[in-house]
Amino acid sequence: MTVSAREFRSIINSFVDELSRDESVASVGLFGSWVSYEASGSSSIDVLVVDWSGCDYECRELQEYRGLVMDVDRVPLSWVGEMVSPEVDHKVHGAMIMHDPGGMLRRAQDFLEVNYRSQGRLEMRAEGYLSAAEMYLSRINSALSRGDHETACVFAEMGAASAALVLVDLAGLSPGRSSSAWDLRRACERFGMLDVYRDFLEIGRYGGIDGGEASRVRGCFEEVWGRVLRFLGENSGVLGGLPERLGSGVGYSADPLMLGVALGRSGEMLEGCDFVGAVGYLRGRLLPLLEGLGWVASAKVGDRFDYTCLFRMLGGLGGGLGVYEGAVDVFGLRGLDEGAVGVLVEGARGLVSRVRGERRGLIAGLG
Repeated sequence: MTVSAREFRSIINSFVDELSRDESVASVGLFGSWVSYEASGSSSIDVLVVDWSGCDYECRELQEYRGLVMDVDRVPLSWVGEMVSPEVDHKVHGAMIMHDPGGMLRRAQDFLEVNYRSQGRLEMRAEGYLSAAEMYLSRINSALSRGDHETACVFAEMGAASAALVLVDLAGLSPGRSSSAWDLRRACERFGMLDVYRDFLEIGRYGGIDGGEASRVRGCFEEVWGRVLRFLGENSGVLGGLPERLGSGVGYSADPLMLGVALGRSGEMLEGCDFVGAVGYLRGRLLPLLEGLGWVASAKVGDRFDYTCLFRMLGGLGGGLGVYEGAVDVFGLRGLDEGAVGVLVEGARGLVSRVRGERRGLIAGLG
């Protein structure tokens, strides 16, 4: 939908006004591409909601409002101003405040205005990214012990990507789900670490990805997405029976509006010749959806989903679902033998270890 600047402001103001009528809403701000003037026609509107109802976890949902897609990220009040996650730090710092009667969001921003690029704050965000990377590495060990080499490869890529965000952040760029692979290259060039960028491409199996291959992956992504949504629709009762926090996350990943957002963003990256970035973005969108499928499929038979057996579980679904084959194509997992998997896993461990070992020196050099 194309709207004028005046119409856009009117829609946003109306949406914020409706949100603020909820007594659990303490503050509302906009963040992301629309605030940084990097938005495109396919960009959703990123809305940060500070919740003071006592909820202790982050909750995200997509809403279509007067022709625009609102990506609402609701976080507990206790998270604002604290270093709970690097992502929340970036969102609060970059937010355009729209509703803040108690001044809570403004005070958090004032604090970050002084501390956002301080050595201590950079170190805390780096540790957040590295903790996520270490979580993926620990899952690799379990996946390998279960003989699920495909899941191990996916976790190797995600671990390397989490560690790479440390460099993107330190370079003053904008780490995020839709950030370009070019941002990582720019960061690595700045710090004289281009070999890290090359290692990342190898770990993610991005070699040889051109426009044709990226477009093919995008088609596979759309097909897999449709298959997963059909499965979830057929098992809506099981999905509805998941714990609230888990069900909310699965619902967000599986929202039909998400497909339009993902296809739009990846299409623009393809038009801009960022083929690696487009494929990486699609993989990052698909993984939580596949994990949501895993939770529902496991709950259906009375089991608890094991993240470290994701692809083995997908392969066992059968019944013509076809998710496994498409997911293998999206993640570039065909033709990998045990030796190749070992090389990729060791590469990821080495990349994470190097970033962890050098981050303090890089941070000190920024001062």
